[in-house]
Amino acid sequence: MSTAQRVFAWISEHPYVMYGLRKRLINYSSLCRLIQKELGIKNFDAVLAAVRRHAEKPTVLASTGKEIMDVLRKSFLEVRTGITVTITKTRPRDHQFLHLISSGTFSVVISDKELDIDAIKTHTGVVEVRVKSPPELEKVPGVVAYLYNAVAEAGINIIETYSCYSDTIFIVSKKDFTALVALFDRMGIR
Repeated sequence: MSTAQRVFAWISEHPYVMYGLRKRLINYSSLCRLIQKELGIKNFDAVLAAVRRHAEKPTVLASTGKEIMDVLRKSFLEVRTGITVTITKTRPRDHQFLHLISSGTFSVVISDKELDIDAIKTHTGVVEVRVKSPPELEKVPGVVAYLYNAVAEAGINIIETYSCYSDTIFIVSKKDFTALVALFDRMGIR
């Protein structure tokens, strides 16, 4: 892999850096020194050339931060505790609260009860936090990516996640629940 390819890959793995480059908010020299250190590249000029080329690429961020935050401020949370997540190869039936997500090989069953089925793995007593956004979520690229990135940056582990129309659902452990709700509150999601 060439130096440019390695630098492009590093930048692509750091979406906030990509955003900062597009908005011309980042000091190229500081960024290059960080990339050099993390990737073990000795040639500063090669890293700088790659960063400049990447910064000049047409933008991939179609929406602005303001548009994303406008959608999030119109969103609200819905919480359900005592959830069970079961990963299985079978499809259970006849339950009151049951979400079934099937990938072809595996099925993830989210329910309000432990299920008596052949499970590969089960998470009990976890919490479902649902971000209920307005319908314009479908027209503003980057909202869900922003949420996932913020959750990752906060060090919160998502056990399962899925979406349905304008709802984005996060299943987290009880220990991460308070931090997740506080994070969303800081974004204006209540």
